[in-house]
Amino acid sequence: MSINDSDLIERLHAVAEGFEMKPTPPSADLWRGRRRVRRNRGLVAGAAAAAVALVIGVTATLAGQDRADTDPVEQPKQIEQIDQIDTGILRRRVPWGGGV
Repeated sequence: MSINDSDLIERLHAVAEGFEMKPTPPSADLWRGRRRVRRNRGLVAGAAAAAVALVIGVTATLAGQDRADTDPVEQPKQIEQIDQIDTGILRRRVPWGGGV
């Protein structure tokens, strides 16, 4: 069953004639429009605040993880270096590659 444009328009007019609209003052219509705008702005502001809070929460959670158990830099190996001084041989530990 196919409907062409003229049939659709006739059906819409028939349905619209079944409703009786009471005349309203322009101030009431303006009030409803402003109320809708305020509600939409509130919803958008709430959604934006929730998104910001979510991003901050996720960032704080990931950045606040305890990473003290991991050592980001490998500790240098200790070697024994023998220094000779006038009184004899002195042994001490120094980091790898370090020299005195």
